[in-house]
Amino acid sequence: MAFEAYSSALDDADVESSEIDGSVVCSATHYDKQRSPAGVVAEYLGLNPQPTFNVEAACASSAVGLRTAWALVSSKLHDVVAVVGVQKMTELSSEGIQELMGRAGDVMWESPFGTTMPAYYAMYATAHMAKYGTTEEQMALVTVKNRKYGMKNPNAMFQKPISVEEVLKSTCISPTETLRLLPKCRRCRMPHHHKRREGSQADGQTCMGCGAGPCLEPNVPRWT
Repeated sequence: MAFEAYSSALDDADVESSEIDGSVVCSATHYDKQRSPAGVVAEYLGLNPQPTFNVEAACASSAVGLRTAWALVSSKLHDVVAVVGVQKMTELSSEGIQELMGRAGDVMWESPFGTTMPAYYAMYATAHMAKYGTTEEQMALVTVKNRKYGMKNPNAMFQKPISVEEVLKSTCISPTETLRLLPKCRRCRMPHHHKRREGSQADGQTCMGCGAGPCLEPNVPRWT
């Protein structure tokens, strides 16, 4: 996966691999058997012996990678830095993926209650609305913008445009009516097939594609 993306990026930027004097690999660990991916990815890409760094910030890993590369170039430590984001999430069950995502939060006060990254984002969205007056229409514009750029990328998960009206008309999946669900899971591009998880605090529906599950709080959005 990393090699295909890297090769395409080189062609698009008209850069030779020999010009790259450092790399930043953006990847959260433990989703597959490779615990430290940076060195392995750099070797496969033919970037040894140039320095390589691994960064991880849950769903923001790639953004952190870009900022890290910018800092390395701006400081003149490096001239050309490759930023490679890669993640394999198919070696574990949906439950295992969901549990790992939840552990990106505080393992004492958050993840034990069944939270996952989609649930975190749903709660953040509700808090932002309450504090700053953010509207549902404004949040819908984010989806519209993302789809617009997806149309320009042949490798994007979603390549069809969508309107604010279509987003607002999609199924409401939040008790507070702040977030809505589009036809496909935005995390894994699979249709939303769900299964029940019963017998615990985390009763609810779980996306079979990526493990995205419901928020446990009764008054916050259930999905992002």
